[in-house]
Amino acid sequence: MSGTDSENMKIDLIHRLQIGEKKACKELYEMFKDRIYSTSVRFLKNFQDAEDASQEIFLKIFRNITRFRGESSLNTWIYRIAVNTCMDRLKSRSYTDKEDDIFELGDKTSILSKEYLPGNDLNIIENEIQKLPERCRIVFILHAIEGFKHDEISHILGISTGTSKSQYFNAKNMLRKSLLPYKKELLNEM
Repeated sequence: MSGTDSENMKIDLIHRLQIGEKKACKELYEMFKDRIYSTSVRFLKNFQDAEDASQEIFLKIFRNITRFRGESSLNTWIYRIAVNTCMDRLKSRSYTDKEDDIFELGDKTSILSKEYLPGNDLNIIENEIQKLPERCRIVFILHAIEGFKHDEISHILGISTGTSKSQYFNAKNMLRKSLLPYKKELLNEM
């Protein structure tokens, strides 16, 4: 399917959503549910909170779809709602103090393919990403994991493209430093 066909399908889906077609709601949900949940887990660091946030995000999407004007892509608009919802939840509760073990993530929330990472390497990487400062972590997740471009991230987060690039650069540098001891350990085991 070409990019134009995909865009035409999304335009049609948006129109059907805006007139209240229930089948369109199900299609949108199926299209985004895994990515929204995965993103919520990474932000909130807790499976149950991520499920609750995902439900809240979809409710906001469906309630506000008539306000979607197409000034950004549908993906960008949806992720702005998702990120804002997760950030609101982080502000309203003390998520950073929770010790929930979320690093036993299943395939749908994996950052990297497990076939390339022996043993606990994937868990180590995910753990180190969670330790990043909030804004750097958010930009890193949106760019490196979810695949958004910096101009899209700037719209999602309401920051400049330069700020997005800077925070991504900082996140990569922090991850390099924090993962260096693991790299040395792996080399010693070989």
